[in-house]
Amino acid sequence: MRPCPRADGIATRKCEYSSASTPPYWGHPDMSNCVSQSFTDIKTKTKRLFENKVSSADILEIAKDIRRSIFNQSGVLLYAGDLTVATDSVHVIAQAIKNIDAVEANLIEITQTYGAAIGSIIDPKLSDVWTYTSAQGYLDSKVTSILSSVEQLSTHVAEHAANLRTARRKRETFQETTLFEGIDNNLSSLTLTPLTHPTLGERLQSSYHKRFLTSPS
Repeated sequence: MRPCPRADGIATRKCEYSSASTPPYWGHPDMSNCVSQSFTDIKTKTKRLFENKVSSADILEIAKDIRRSIFNQSGVLLYAGDLTVATDSVHVIAQAIKNIDAVEANLIEITQTYGAAIGSIIDPKLSDVWTYTSAQGYLDSKVTSILSSVEQLSTHVAEHAANLRTARRKRETFQETTLFEGIDNNLSSLTLTPLTHPTLGERLQSSYHKRFLTSPS
């Protein structure tokens, strides 16, 4: 057990052996408890989401921070714990978006920014980072969490879009085609390249289309 280099938390690894006839050896380091400062800040911001009225600006800020921090840290030190914070944060965002004011919500920008954050988390270039944990099924559980998160977000975006459409129609001043085509196009373009689930992107596409296109008009 040692402190994580330039991060909060403790890194661990086990002393292992395969048989009595072979010498013991150090196992793979577990960095799942290592969290860099930028991701500690993201975690703090995410916890504050429900302390006050949730705004689209709050959600966009966190999503942008996730993508920026992954990009900045990937060339230095990026830990499995960092990606865990990112995964947990996009899950919270997916829930929080339900509570934003639909009139103020920039749905297109949210889907674009959220998609960019998700794409950063599961970038295949980071596959080695995910392996630095000793927990069985760790990556599978995180990928499942991401799938659940984007499905939740697609549902809430579709609900906001339907409510916004209805409100604008009542005022009969809304050019709805451009906006809603834009939302649909951004949901459609949120194609994910999973690390260990080759069909995840296809499942997300199907989920988005099903939930959005069948939402109440």
